[in-house]
Amino acid sequence: MKNMLNFWIRFPAYFLGTLVLFFLYSHPLERWMEAGNDALKIIQTRQDIQETALALEAHYKTTGHYPAPGDLDDFLRQRFPDALKRQIPIDRWGNPLRYKTTEDQRGFFLVSMGRDGLPDTPHDFGIQIFYWTPREEEKPFPSEETVLPESGTSQEASK
Repeated sequence: MKNMLNFWIRFPAYFLGTLVLFFLYSHPLERWMEAGNDALKIIQTRQDIQETALALEAHYKTTGHYPAPGDLDDFLRQRFPDALKRQIPIDRWGNPLRYKTTEDQRGFFLVSMGRDGLPDTPHDFGIQIFYWTPREEEKPFPSEETVLPESGTSQEASK
């Protein structure tokens, strides 16, 4: 009987001590879990950005221009029909990706606003592709005269 009485006297102290320890140590654990979750979201969003950039480059090679920023959703839905479950062009935090082409259509910017969802903060990351010189297929012919390789003679190019 005496042991049972001691148990009921000590039980509230043990219970309160357990609760205090739980609340003290659960917050750092939550922060570690959030950090790991954020790292996973960053990796997945970077992969989505790279896949999107490759699709944009392939589109440029076939058409000679990048899709307009307003047409990015439709372009990606056509390019990745199975990606509706991933909701491209939305990053893993649920924020839309920022896409902008350069004025001369030689490059683009594709940026995620990161976990804070605010533009132009240190949490932003993405990809920027820009070509300083015209691409191979855009270069004009050097002259109206062509040189035939087998004979080494010049011949006027036909117009």
